[in-house]
Amino acid sequence: MHYAGSGVVSEMTDNTGTTPILETASDGVVAMDRTGRITEFSPVAEQMFGQTRSEVLGKLLAEVIVSPGARPMYHATLERYLGTVEGRVVGKRVELSALRRDGSTFPIELAIASADSNGGESFTGLIRDISERKGSEQALRASEERFRLLVQSVKDYAIFMLDSEGRVATWNAGAQACKGYTPTEILGQHFSVFYPAADRERGKPEEELRIATEVGWVEDEGWRLRKDGSLFWADVLITAIRDTAGKLVGFSKVTRDLTERRNAADIAERKRLEEGQARRKSQELEEDNHRMHEANRLKSEFLANMSHELRTPLNAIIGFTELMFKGKVGPVSADHKEYLGDILTSSRHLLKLINDVLDLAKVESGKMEFRPELVDLGTIISEVCDILRGIAFQKRIHLETKVDPSAVEAVLDPSKLKQVLYNYLSNALKFTPEQGLVTIRVVPEGDACVRIEVEDTGIGIRHEDIRRLFVEFQQLDAGLAKKYGGTGLGLALTKRIVEAQGGTVGLRSEPDKGSTFWAVLPRTASGVHAPVTVESPLDLPSVRPLAKVVLVVDDNPAALRLMDATLKANGYSAQCFSDPEEALRAMEITPPAVVVLDLLMPHMDGFALLDRLRALPHMRGVPVIIWSVKDLSEVERKRLLSGAQRIVFKGQGEGEAILDAIKRYLGADLTGDSNAG
Repeated sequence: MHYAGSGVVSEMTDNTGTTPILETASDGVVAMDRTGRITEFSPVAEQMFGQTRSEVLGKLLAEVIVSPGARPMYHATLERYLGTVEGRVVGKRVELSALRRDGSTFPIELAIASADSNGGESFTGLIRDISERKGSEQALRASEERFRLLVQSVKDYAIFMLDSEGRVATWNAGAQACKGYTPTEILGQHFSVFYPAADRERGKPEEELRIATEVGWVEDEGWRLRKDGSLFWADVLITAIRDTAGKLVGFSKVTRDLTERRNAADIAERKRLEEGQARRKSQELEEDNHRMHEANRLKSEFLANMSHELRTPLNAIIGFTELMFKGKVGPVSADHKEYLGDILTSSRHLLKLINDVLDLAKVESGKMEFRPELVDLGTIISEVCDILRGIAFQKRIHLETKVDPSAVEAVLDPSKLKQVLYNYLSNALKFTPEQGLVTIRVVPEGDACVRIEVEDTGIGIRHEDIRRLFVEFQQLDAGLAKKYGGTGLGLALTKRIVEAQGGTVGLRSEPDKGSTFWAVLPRTASGVHAPVTVESPLDLPSVRPLAKVVLVVDDNPAALRLMDATLKANGYSAQCFSDPEEALRAMEITPPAVVVLDLLMPHMDGFALLDRLRALPHMRGVPVIIWSVKDLSEVERKRLLSGAQRIVFKGQGEGEAILDAIKRYLGADLTGDSNAG
């Protein structure tokens, strides 16, 4: 292929004679005549120098691409080359400073070769941008210089290099301080001068080099000589150095002066003691780790037992009291109803205290689970306000809610959010005088978070007392504790719950002007979870169940009596069993309409009983309600809802919840729609 330029035609192909160099070369290609004027300029060269082919044709190459300071070198190279051309010769390579059109310079490698085998009247230049290579070389040199200066400045260690024969090649300040030689005195000498005569005679220096060569390194502790002939106890490391081809090029040698521990017996004893201490420390750490895991296990068991042992009798007290308070087991006098109301209030307060303590322990041990779902913050706030509206009404406190429309939705655990709001709001109502104002405010906090504030017009908090808030069992002073009551757990638990979800809490307050407690929570989770269900679909029973008969299984006699009374007071017939085996035998004969099942029972827990009863053909479609105090993991929840229809937790208004579920199941036509319930 031919390229015309300034009346000169150049033919440039690869060695096969078929591929145009200008189109295929990765480097810049330039052709010139014998005077050095450009006859061709490749596209790569155009891009490299910022000039087009038409702009440079006929110009001297030196004026186009070579920076002024480098032109003498270029001309000298070209002259030497042109003076030796005889036929086709191998080109000359030279590194130059090149010039772009914008005036910037950069390093290039220029290779000039004859393109004419019959007289050398035209020439080809291959131009390579070597900026990256030069940068790497400069960085390497700088790194090597920094390392050299670093090694030279180290005074606590003697660090120097040996050649492949063991002669000293470098010397740092630490080596001079340790051994007493100046660089002029020691460079080129064999490193065996540092060994005592006895070691030299038995060939210890040579043996160490041999081991380092074969193994890669050798470490030794022993006596070494200083220039003045004195001995010092040294810790020595010799490392073999090889090039990229694996050829040995020398050794690095690091020596540390251990003269203060020069006695070999003392050093051996020190090593023995250190090894023994390390073993004992390792054993102690292993034992501590085992004790920690055992303590966590026992703590988890304790929490589970406390949850069951404390809340179960309280649930019975609350349940029986509710039945009497509502007149379900007979009429009560006005005075008795007032006393029963006091019992209910006190019992519920005690149950909340127990729940707070157990929740706090669960957060601390990492056992509390969070189940985020898409929630409407306005709805959540409204539900919490409904719970506390009676207290607000008694004190004639106005409750005000302000929810920013842009912050109305978030992905949060609804039950934990209610707990946070309840603690803040009940605290505000407690410390706000009559006819005061409490405002619940929700606003966005950036793009990723939501800010919830509860502001009151209450007594406020002194600045020096703020640090004592959000701390377990802390109250501001004895006078407040007596006047307002409480345990100091609510705010501490709120802080732990919020922080466990990646949020923060805080407050602003002035004495006698009120307080504003706030919580900032992540607004969105990694993915929106489906709401945590407590109910699953219902299949048809294969045998017609006994209408209105509810079978209850619970190992706690008080719980059985409570459920029996609750069911009878609402027109149902109850079959109560404390023994799961007896309950199974009763179900084998005739299925009940509904089963209410506890989980924590000896001999056979509720999980196993659920599997057994579902294995009975005529029990596969009977609704099962789980009624338990157990805190369920997500795995346990899914397992239960594969065989049960609903989960009701004890101590959370379970009487109404169970009755509501029973009414739904028994109100459906069990012989009709298979999706009833």
